Amino acid sequence: MFGYLQPYKPYLLVKDYELYKSVYCGLCKKLGKKYGKLARMTLSYDCTCYALLAMGLNNRCENVTKKLCTCNPLKKCLYCADGSKELELASAITVLTVYYKLEDDIKDNSFFKGLAARFLKLFARRWRKKALKEYPEVDKIIKELNVNQDLAEKSSAPNIDQCAEPTAAMMKKLVIMLANNETEKAVLGEFGYFLGKWVYLMDAADDYHKDIKSNSFNPFVIELAHKNLTQKERSCYINGLLNETVSRIVGAYNLMDIKSFKAILDNLVNLGLGQMQKKILFDKYEKDKNKKGVINP
Repeated sequence: MFGYLQPYKPYLLVKDYELYKSVYCGLCKKLGKKYGKLARMTLSYDCTCYALLAMGLNNRCENVTKKLCTCNPLKKCLYCADGSKELELASAITVLTVYYKLEDDIKDNSFFKGLAARFLKLFARRWRKKALKEYPEVDKIIKELNVNQDLAEKSSAPNIDQCAEPTAAMMKKLVIMLANNETEKAVLGEFGYFLGKWVYLMDAADDYHKDIKSNSFNPFVIELAHKNLTQKERSCYINGLLNETVSRIVGAYNLMDIKSFKAILDNLVNLGLGQMQKKILFDKYEKDKNKKGVINP
């Protein structure tokens, strides 16, 4: 998970934003309870989105309770009082994703560059062992992502769709786990597949300049290497690909029966995705373009 799945706060009612934070803090609390205090550091917006979707589909009540913050005892936070099962699933996905991300970092870096990942993996190994007992299917799905991603990137002529496929397939399988019948499986599969593809493309777009500097793999760098595009043209090209993906996400989402947290999920899908594209592809560059050392090939 990469942290791109966020609602657009300016268009959320205060009560809905407080409700969103209650799920975010509820997931943080669940991570600490299930896997230890350090596991709270793995909390992500993407897994909060997954928890919201799971609870929304299963009609969990929007009840909240105010308690002391688990990280700052000097303040109180709102916590979601329902959805324990959904929060446990989201927390398992969180720690398993982190474990396999650390494995990937260790594999891709030299011994000294991978020291931090090797150290963190000592803790993540314990998290994974516990999550594996309760959610072996989730572990299998996320493990397959790393294997298939490596194969896609090492193919003779990798293209954007081919490289996005493993993340898309992983998210499809994770979202299908929330389905209650065959019809829901079809709709949720479509939604999860294109949401996973969007997340992968966003991450590649966000890392474009960094990957050029470090000579790291990036499908957009390969795809656009010989097109001689300006920064604006490149951003517009990538934005067009993302918009096509978002149209499939929205189409599937509109067929879903969201029973609770609908205002938040509506905002995230219909506004949050587009605003994140704007932030990464256009606002970020405008902010940095005058700084010394920015790459603009």
